Amino acid sequence: MKKLLLIATLIISKFIYSQNTERLSVHFFDVPNELVEEFKAFHSEVNLLLENKGFGKDFYRIYKAKGDDLKSFKYFRISNYTSDKHYKMTHDLGEEAQEIRKRYNKMSKKVFTKEDETHLYRKVFRVDL
Repeated sequence: MKKLLLIATLIISKFIYSQNTERLSVHFFDVPNELVEEFKAFHSEVNLLLENKGFGKDFYRIYKAKGDDLKSFKYFRISNYTSDKHYKMTHDLGEEAQEIRKRYNKMSKKVFTKEDETHLYRKVFRVDL
């Protein structure tokens, strides 16, 4: 199912990208209960850095799904970019951001790895109708 979703996303994104450069990054994942507060505090710090650099308040927005039947993907993080250049600018913020990125990499290893099937990350583009 994941492979089918990935293929569909890649094919559709090729056509969508030519229509509009606005994009979202969406990330579905889980956070162990014992790391939730640390995870939220870390993202507040990242958002403050981005706000201080001029990218607006609450750049990364995190949501949690409700429901006892959920087995995975209980959390959802979304960010909005006007273009590839804007995306690059938010990910290249100098030495202060490099230190935060190192801490993020350590934290994310506690939550998920790139090979782990407990998360899903996509860059998506808006479709003009």
